[in-house]
Amino acid sequence: MAQKKEHLKKLLDFIGMIVKDPENNDFKNGLQKLLGIDSTSTMPVLVDVANDKIEHIYEYCIEEVVRKQAEEFYADFPLPQLIPDLVKDYARMESFRRKDNFWDFCLALYQQIECITNALCENKKLNDIAEKMWGYPAFVASGKDIIPTISKRVENSEFTIAKLVFGAKNMVERSKQSIQTLYANDKVKTVTYFVGFQAMMKNSDYDNYIKFTDLIFDVYVCRNKNHRGNTPQPWESDIINRIEPLKSFYYFSFIGMLAQYISYIKEGWAAIDEIYNYTQTIEKKSIVVDGPNIIGKIDLAQLEKYNKKKK
Repeated sequence: MAQKKEHLKKLLDFIGMIVKDPENNDFKNGLQKLLGIDSTSTMPVLVDVANDKIEHIYEYCIEEVVRKQAEEFYADFPLPQLIPDLVKDYARMESFRRKDNFWDFCLALYQQIECITNALCENKKLNDIAEKMWGYPAFVASGKDIIPTISKRVENSEFTIAKLVFGAKNMVERSKQSIQTLYANDKVKTVTYFVGFQAMMKNSDYDNYIKFTDLIFDVYVCRNKNHRGNTPQPWESDIINRIEPLKSFYYFSFIGMLAQYISYIKEGWAAIDEIYNYTQTIEKKSIVVDGPNIIGKIDLAQLEKYNKKKK
């Protein structure tokens, strides 16, 4: 596209040479009429207006290319009702990137993730799947000569899906909520696990899961820089201060993350019925906190047992 713009500028220079020749006044008058310029205008005015017209044409061409890219990016997306808005936000994202407006770029990018995630979390089957499986081990069995399946999970593991998604501190309370009422970051982690990894994460997938969901959270924090007017929390400032000096790197890192998220949804959503059917064959498991029960006062017998277990 930059090459085309350079060709247009060379064409403009050539036209400038033509209209300077008095013998070409008819051509000059016709060009002025085409561009809507008064016939008494001088050559510099003619060139300036032509430059503006070429810039406008160039920007229009860029917008058309970006729109085509956006439509191809979201082709065959399994939630077709979202595609028009996703295409618009993608085009806005690319426009902000070209203008080096990083924070608005992050906002437009995150709006795509938010739109998709919220729509998926409204799905009843996904809610039913999560409710049934929160208490099950987060990882499926894997290794040499083992074909990972959703039903073959790591045995006797206390590291549950709820613990992976919410952390040990929040796993009991948040696993009781419907997923559409969760915090934004918890929704993303839920969708990534159940749709992206199709509820079949292997132990070796853990680092990728953490890095990927952390990257989405980085975008979320960057989006908040201009999404709301309040002063950022210290931990938010730490993230922004880490990213801001490396904006050129994070433009591509964040776009790569978006592409991966879309790929997860396209591939994983096709398996949602199969996952749901599996959950109809299992019982819901309670989420057990790894520690003594404390209700009003400490159960000393349990505390002694717990301390021996930890030794």
